[in-house]
Amino acid sequence: LVQNFRTYGVRFQNGYGGAALCKISDCEIFASTAAAATAGIRVDQISFVGNFMLYVEHSTIAGASAFPMAKGIDIVNDSLHCNNVHFEDVTTGIYLDGVGNHVLIGVTGGPGVTNVVEIASTFTGTLTMLGCFRAGATNLLVDNRTKGLGTVTWDAPAFRIGDEPDVEFVQRLTRQHGVAAIPVSAFN
Repeated sequence: LVQNFRTYGVRFQNGYGGAALCKISDCEIFASTAAAATAGIRVDQISFVGNFMLYVEHSTIAGASAFPMAKGIDIVNDSLHCNNVHFEDVTTGIYLDGVGNHVLIGVTGGPGVTNVVEIASTFTGTLTMLGCFRAGATNLLVDNRTKGLGTVTWDAPAFRIGDEPDVEFVQRLTRQHGVAAIPVSAFN
């Protein structure tokens, strides 16, 4: 349990030769009820090429209803794997920037969440979302990139942003996660 913080609940910085993976599991991260916090988990640029991996599973990250937290997870130039993570009373559940490779499975928003996931205008990494839902949040995804997707206000059971061809992506979905999908290119 991490609670009553006013800036960051957990902050990773200065990786220079440090751990390549950090796992947070079965954790509740609750911001202060007296002031708005910045982020539940903040990963400063540890790697220039997305080599540091933060793995968060079976956890809840929440601000306070009177003082919503700006970002549940804020990650720059590194990679994130989330499995069954829930957000409440945060403006953005997960904020992604830079080159990282991100896999989100079973990530949900809830009361007081505007965006489950937000992509910065300078994001150049990849994002795979499986079984992620708004569950009370306003938007599933906000993509701020030029010619990005814009705002996605509906739930999508599988979602992919990156340079992998859609046929390869759906084949990998089936192999790795047992999810059958039809590539969009099949309809062209």
